[in-house]
Amino acid sequence: MCGRYQFSADEYKEIRQIVRDAQRRSEGNELNFPMAGDICPSQVALVLVSRGEKIVGEFQQWGLPGFRGRQQIINARAETVTEKPMFRRSIAFQRCVIPATGFYEWDAAKHKYFFPNAGTADLLSGHL
Repeated sequence: MCGRYQFSADEYKEIRQIVRDAQRRSEGNELNFPMAGDICPSQVALVLVSRGEKIVGEFQQWGLPGFRGRQQIINARAETVTEKPMFRRSIAFQRCVIPATGFYEWDAAKHKYFFPNAGTADLLSGHL
């Protein structure tokens, strides 16, 4: 389960343009969305969504409302997601793509590991 991911538009011209287009269409809250950095649960994230015949970038908050006040649900197990009432409709009809250059995981000893995508595999490997 991904608890944090890395986003960088610096090396991808198309992603930079998607961010700028989304910023132009946004309400102004995401004008300072970083072109690079770590994205954590509950933060605003750039997502790619289908709008008619087009794929566009939009800013959305990462997470679903939880059961207790400010708690947020940020992910689900792929093996059981279709069985859970909370995720059933979303997984069937409301998917999006999240551009990322890698993601982080932690082991039982709380060591942080970075998993880069194939294009950034030579930048970092192993735990940080």
